[in-house]
Amino acid sequence: MAVVGVLGGSGVYDLDGLRGARWEKVESSFGAPSDELLRGELDGVEFVFLPRHGRGHRIPPSEVDYRANVDALKRAGVTDLVSVDQVDLVAYFAERRTLGSVYAQWGFPDTGRGCSAL
Repeated sequence: MAVVGVLGGSGVYDLDGLRGARWEKVESSFGAPSDELLRGELDGVEFVFLPRHGRGHRIPPSEVDYRANVDALKRAGVTDLVSVDQVDLVAYFAERRTLGSVYAQWGFPDTGRGCSAL
């Protein structure tokens, strides 16, 4: 039976609607993953969710340990992996040339090109 892993990007810190949802700590041979894993069931399918930047966006993109994240999901039994982010939100701000100021509010340095961490 498939276990679906969801790797959440910026702004995606939880999965609504999971039955029996519980946060679990999982170790990785590459170090600590970005956060605990949220495990639960949706429509008869088991899901394991990991917020890529940690809950509350604590980890900037350049410091995310992607190997630890994928390894932790694999150790949790994930067989299929989906990555979710807010590209539409980034595109919205990029069109308005305000992306740099938005990232600065999140604590990322401005590159001077209108964006910081893509």
